[in-house]
Amino acid sequence: MRFRTLPCTTAITAFILTLQGCANYGNSAVQTSANQAPVQEPLKVQREDRPSRKSSGDRNAPRGTAGDFDFYLLSLSWSPQHCSTQAGERDRDQCGGTRQYNFVVHGLWPQYDPKGWPQSCGGETNVSRAMVNEMLPLMPSPKLIYHEWEKHGTCSGLGQQKYFETVKQARGKVTIPQNYQSPKDAVRTNPAAIKANFIASNSGLTEDMLGVTCSGRFLQEVDVCLTRELGFRSCGRGVRENCPDELIIQPLR
Repeated sequence: MRFRTLPCTTAITAFILTLQGCANYGNSAVQTSANQAPVQEPLKVQREDRPSRKSSGDRNAPRGTAGDFDFYLLSLSWSPQHCSTQAGERDRDQCGGTRQYNFVVHGLWPQYDPKGWPQSCGGETNVSRAMVNEMLPLMPSPKLIYHEWEKHGTCSGLGQQKYFETVKQARGKVTIPQNYQSPKDAVRTNPAAIKANFIASNSGLTEDMLGVTCSGRFLQEVDVCLTRELGFRSCGRGVRENCPDELIIQPLR
């Protein structure tokens, strides 16, 4: 058998090309093909461009675009806990009158999926006195109403009237369990029991759609996650929980 011999320079060139081919083949195993890049890249950029709380050193800095969010978080604050604090003692609207509140609306907050949120998206920030009076039965503090519109309502993409109508509709979706409506004595319980009571009182609600937060060992808020159409939905990582295994629900005051 006869072998064909190559000139030295030709053999070296062929060897180099072979090595380059092997390197390119190895890279192709971990790279997306050129034809796929236009499909994948826009989704990646869109998600990375959405700001999170960690994206700014100032937690109160404006971020996000009005109307660009995935779901709502309805935050229900346990009023007796607020009224037991120094801030509550100064809050004559919520804590100084004759009416005793149980859960009040802290806010209806646009959220990103799986986590993060827009805030203070700009536009008209004044709230009319008529609107404040309309919302006081659910949010019994004018200061809270002003704050919630400026920080969260302006990011909903809704006009002021429509946003507060949506707040009322969202609150109307949730039934407060009977044993939390007017407790006269402190209640010792746990986060799982609170969720179970809300689930029993609200058809379609499941554990992953709720969050329970505390101030120390005292119940502070119950959060309910809702779709943009105000149906119950999973919270994902959008809700924090920080309660101890045993907590206390303050009585009405």
